[in-house]
Amino acid sequence: MIKAQAPDCAMPATRCRCDHSEITTVLFGQFLILEGLATVADIEAALAHQKAQGGRIGENLVALGVIDGATLESALTKFHTNDALSWRPPQPSWI
Repeated sequence: MIKAQAPDCAMPATRCRCDHSEITTVLFGQFLILEGLATVADIEAALAHQKAQGGRIGENLVALGVIDGATLESALTKFHTNDALSWRPPQPSWI
């Protein structure tokens, strides 16, 4: 899980006391769905597999054949970079 910090705040996210109500926490499964690497059904299956077998969500997606190891590694790298921290979910047109 990544908790993004407001771009104008210089404090580490763990010590920041600013109002960051616009900040969104993004789970890795959500990130994979939005990147087009997995579907909601894939994530649900991986979470069920994780509950039964343990491990991390990415490892379970590989075990289920949803993604391969190289794709997992690439997605994790992107997820843990500033690109993911600056990511914002798309806003519906009715907002």
